[in-house]
Amino acid sequence: MSANNIDSITFSTTGLRQGYDSEAVDDLLDRISDALDGNGTMRGEDVRREHAELPTVRHGGYDIAQVDETLERIANDLDSGRMLGLDLQRVLLLLQVADSEHVSDYARNTARARLRMISDEQWGTLLR
Repeated sequence: MSANNIDSITFSTTGLRQGYDSEAVDDLLDRISDALDGNGTMRGEDVRREHAELPTVRHGGYDIAQVDETLERIANDLDSGRMLGLDLQRVLLLLQVADSEHVSDYARNTARARLRMISDEQWGTLLR
């Protein structure tokens, strides 16, 4: 799963049943996507914490079971480094040119943010 995948996630709405507030869920997905693009950080524990705090609406929100399953899968992927592994080559390439005067601040900051998101344990998994 990548930032592009996160941006394309959709959920069914609940109609007359209780569901998660769609704006709150969309905001959380946007923050996850931004983190994967190098703008901030987001770990599995962050996703789980924010997930637990999502407000619900009486009707018309996002299907609770779908959101729960998707956010848990995202949190597990972040914990295991699978999401980060997809972009590991990109990070390493950015680092190779990070000292170049021609590399943009965005590229340099993206590489640094991705490295901060990768824990020592994840590095071991990614490099096997």
